[in-house]
Amino acid sequence: MTSGESADSHGADGRDVGAVEAGGARPRLVVAGGRNVTGPGLGSRHPSAAARPTGRHGAAPGPRDATADWRRLDLLVHKAHGLRGLSGAEIAQLAGLYQTVCADAARARARGTDDETVQWLDAVIGRAHNALYRARPRALDPVGFLFVRFPAALRRHAQMFAICAALFYGTFLAALVAAWAMPGFAKAIAGPGAIEEFRQMYAKAPQEGRGLVEGLNGVAFYVQHNTSIAFRIFASGVFAGAGALYQLVYQGVVLGTVFGFLIADDKSSHILTFTCGHSAWELTAIVVAGTGGLRAGWAWVAPGTRTRLGSLRAARTDVAELVLGAAVMLAVAAAIEAVWSPSSMPPAWKWAFAVAQVAIVAVWLTGWRPARRGALE
Repeated sequence: MTSGESADSHGADGRDVGAVEAGGARPRLVVAGGRNVTGPGLGSRHPSAAARPTGRHGAAPGPRDATADWRRLDLLVHKAHGLRGLSGAEIAQLAGLYQTVCADAARARARGTDDETVQWLDAVIGRAHNALYRARPRALDPVGFLFVRFPAALRRHAQMFAICAALFYGTFLAALVAAWAMPGFAKAIAGPGAIEEFRQMYAKAPQEGRGLVEGLNGVAFYVQHNTSIAFRIFASGVFAGAGALYQLVYQGVVLGTVFGFLIADDKSSHILTFTCGHSAWELTAIVVAGTGGLRAGWAWVAPGTRTRLGSLRAARTDVAELVLGAAVMLAVAAAIEAVWSPSSMPPAWKWAFAVAQVAIVAVWLTGWRPARRGALE
């Protein structure tokens, strides 16, 4: 077909923008400017680069008539190694070339380009797609998780955290006041046997610290005990989030009842001095676990524009980070509870330590940073 035979092969200004010439073993494309490229000649902004030598990253030679775009995409794919080997500019170029070559491959099929060229294009496109879109394993980064991802996940769900905290601490304080004001309330909630056991446990202040073996055994016990409570709170969130809220209320009532009873029984100095050091970590972790359960349940209840399964998938990273963060906090609380809390340190020291823990947890989870001097000037 020549330029005079059909107006469809011309642009608005009369130039030949692309026509297929028959008469050869393979179709040939007449591109703007009258240059012919064997094969599809598609997206060939730089046809002169067809014979460019293979790069040092091991790119396949490719078809003899490959354009510069094709060869450049092939070179970037071999260099990428899951994008780790590319700079930011090269990643952007890879994405653009991927779209261009996809369009070239579609036009090549429509115009009957030889199978060898089409297969080579498909292979390059497939490798480029994998480099751009495949899931990449996240490198183990405990520091980044503890100081960036976990606090950020908690802040993203600050409203849910506030709801869980209000339920837990609200019922804790209400039960504490009720057990302190009404002697029969504690026995009705916890049972006479449990109340008497707590009374004997905190009958006197710690006289001496634990030995190394006893302390390590205590850490293991408290980790197992506290983690089981937190996991139960989180797992209950599967019931549309309501289970997690119920568990928070239940734990708040039980703990508040015990504290209220012991305060009324003149054991306040013993129980408060013992628990003050690790409470910031342990109680906050319970609320964080409840937040994770509520987030998982809410993803099912209110999926938005996603399907319920898609909503759960979208929430899984935040949920996992919240639960894992709560487990780390409980491990810290267990270490303090097993070693520092029962020690014979003066109460003033223990309270000072407790204030420091509250400050650490608050700064850590809120992401607070001191303002730089230059920012204020």
